[in-house]
Amino acid sequence: MWCLELLIPLLLIISDANCQWNIWLPRDISAMTNSCVVIPCSFMYPSGIRPARGVHGIWYFGQPYPQLFPPVVFKSLTDVVHESYKGRTKLLGDLNQRNCTLLIGNIGTEHSGRYYFRADIGGANKYSYPDYAELKVLDQPNIDIPEEIVSDEILELTCYAPDNCPDMTPEIQWMYTDYLPDPEFSAEYTEESNTAVISNTLTFTPRPMHNGQLLGCRVYFPNTTLVYERLISLDVKCKCIETVGVMCGSPFWKWHLKT
Repeated sequence: MWCLELLIPLLLIISDANCQWNIWLPRDISAMTNSCVVIPCSFMYPSGIRPARGVHGIWYFGQPYPQLFPPVVFKSLTDVVHESYKGRTKLLGDLNQRNCTLLIGNIGTEHSGRYYFRADIGGANKYSYPDYAELKVLDQPNIDIPEEIVSDEILELTCYAPDNCPDMTPEIQWMYTDYLPDPEFSAEYTEESNTAVISNTLTFTPRPMHNGQLLGCRVYFPNTTLVYERLISLDVKCKCIETVGVMCGSPFWKWHLKT
């Protein structure tokens, strides 16, 4: 019985300590290929722990537990990292201030995946946080397209690009808009959970003649050679009826709006 009486307080202490191992980082973050990304990160450890030789940390890719031998992205004690991250990573935060913010440069699509942080406070006080930041590396911008495009109804197309590289700010341009009727463009910057996205919305009213027309979105970083493009073809549903007539011996087509 005395063993149980001793064990219950011990379990409560362990449980209370574990509750103090917390981390804050974005669940989802994105970046363009060959640019960089900053993963903002801060962490906590039990207040009763006093680091004797400073705080150290490791960033892992894919898995949080060292016994599974995940690729090492960054390690504060040594420069030994997985070959795919050599010369690419830098810790921007101060671990002694519980800031684990990580920079990854010159990223490729192979770096897409989950990133985990492990704190090393000294001795047996090491902890792999189960929360992660999932990085998506894009090789072209995203375009938000309505499920259906109908002629003579206002259409909005929005192009998105991540803005999570502090030294490089992307810009967005629409392509092949010269033949659109009165196109309008509006830019927007959105920040959520310490991650940022820029967008540019193209607004116009398509006509039946625009069916099949190509439009494109270009994302580029000024003063660099980094350019990303995506093309789409408009599938315009005609809210009209078509009539065929003959004029001077030649057929002609005419569209009339449905009533």
